[in-house]
Amino acid sequence: MRRKPINFPDVKESVTIQDVLTLVSFSPNYRRGNQQRGPCPVHRSKSQHSKIFSANTDRNIYQCFSCGSKGDQLKLYAEVTGLPIYEATRELLDKLGAENPAKQPKD
Repeated sequence: MRRKPINFPDVKESVTIQDVLTLVSFSPNYRRGNQQRGPCPVHRSKSQHSKIFSANTDRNIYQCFSCGSKGDQLKLYAEVTGLPIYEATRELLDKLGAENPAKQPKD
């Protein structure tokens, strides 16, 4: 069975890191402008007062200063769910009710 291709750049334009943070129930305990900090959803920090995870909602990037995980919104969802990037992106699009912007074949 052939997998339907995904146009990852288009998905990154339509899905924000805030969408992902909401889906994974991230609850920041510190906000300043476009920065949010709190417990890491990737390695599931025990302390609810932790600020080791940082997300920049303008740049759609994140970093955990404890487990070292960092990247964009698609990688964040893949890391939290433990799925490979393709499956994580398909699941993310399904959960958000968004269409899969298929990769266009080259001429």
